[in-house]
Amino acid sequence: MYPQPGPYGSPSGSPFGPVPPLPGERPPAMQHVRWVQFAAAAIVAIQGILGLVFSADAGRNGPYLSTAATGQLIGTVIQVGLIITVAIQSHQGINAWRIVGTICAGITVITALFSLTGSSMFFGVRLYRGADSYAVVQMLLSGLLAAAAITAIVMWWTRDVNRWFDGWTRVRRYAAATGIPVPPVR
Repeated sequence: MYPQPGPYGSPSGSPFGPVPPLPGERPPAMQHVRWVQFAAAAIVAIQGILGLVFSADAGRNGPYLSTAATGQLIGTVIQVGLIITVAIQSHQGINAWRIVGTICAGITVITALFSLTGSSMFFGVRLYRGADSYAVVQMLLSGLLAAAAITAIVMWWTRDVNRWFDGWTRVRRYAAATGIPVPPVR
């Protein structure tokens, strides 16, 4: 059980300093950023599926996927898994996952900007007929993904969310130093 602060901030005889108070309720921005991240995961999944459907090698190897399609499938699964993991862990107040999410979102914005300018257009993957419409759809999805990433970054670093993460960091450090379990995030 997590100790409650005494009248002077520390339970009697605590060698670890004052007991940090439990942070309040999760800020509304944290509720919103989780849904933005789930939407970003859905956009990445749609991009991956479209990439598999419109790949020039689709259907040529019978029931087997080509190397490029297999790589795209694995990359999509890893990206979606990472986005969902960051969403869940940062929602629990784990600051390290907020930092990982910020770095990944920044990389996403840069990659989406390259995609919007056509600089990294499909990395040399040949496409079937309908490639023009596929390119437009991918550019639109990249724009939505960049908007979601920017929104997540801004929401993660607002003042009230910062205070909430700092509070949970103090609580986790105190719990680790004293060997007590971390209370559940509200």
